[in-house]
Amino acid sequence: MLLNPGAPFDYNGRRLRYPRIRLAYWAGGNPFHHHQDLWRLQRALRTLDTFVVHEIAWTATARHADIVLPATMTLERDDIGATSTRWAWATGGPPHARISAAAGGQPAGRQAA
Repeated sequence: MLLNPGAPFDYNGRRLRYPRIRLAYWAGGNPFHHHQDLWRLQRALRTLDTFVVHEIAWTATARHADIVLPATMTLERDDIGATSTRWAWATGGPPHARISAAAGGQPAGRQAA
């Protein structure tokens, strides 16, 4: 799509054309880590007017960006937590500190046996 703006493609029984993409925003993942053709990916990103990346580290994707927005790592956040028992909590601080009165004094998301 980035390398062939205006090229036709078939979708859902219709013939459409790829638009000219001028801005891309990338959050999460690093395409330079797993893309099959890195030279093609690099050429495609150069066609953009602006490439914005939201990243926790100075990755290859961040190095190709025009704008890099900082993101926090999991251990820097206190809004979402998870444990090895698959229970996750949203908001309210560390999960071990949250107690739900409705669950009979058990941590939120777990019921007393």
